[in-house]
Amino acid sequence: MRVDEMYPDFEEWATGVPHLLIQRASMQNEMLLLGGPDWDFQSWCSLRVVDAGGELLFDDSLSVDLLEGPGTPPGALVGRTVIEVVPDFTMDLRNLTLVLDNGIRIECTDDTDLDPWNFRVGEDDWGA
Repeated sequence: MRVDEMYPDFEEWATGVPHLLIQRASMQNEMLLLGGPDWDFQSWCSLRVVDAGGELLFDDSLSVDLLEGPGTPPGALVGRTVIEVVPDFTMDLRNLTLVLDNGIRIECTDDTDLDPWNFRVGEDDWGA
């Protein structure tokens, strides 16, 4: 079954998700962890961070440590707000982009046999 057929409610939910203040951001064992009041996001899949002008800030496929290499360390995300959640569910992929208030995009690309990410906001809990 195609992912977009498995999670039809997520795409609808994502269009109405409230703005989410990032109060916690870290990388642990190649997993991105973000969270704030009443919400959490974890991603185990490949990540790219791109600024508003399209400049690549981080790409984990380049084996650059987000904590040490060039780009946006997780701590710089604290205080930003997720203003949009953009799912790209095609075929058997569960790609997801988080758009921040300053135009930065965190692009999560499904490349794992495990659930690539988990998103919990209030009572809603979505794992792809």
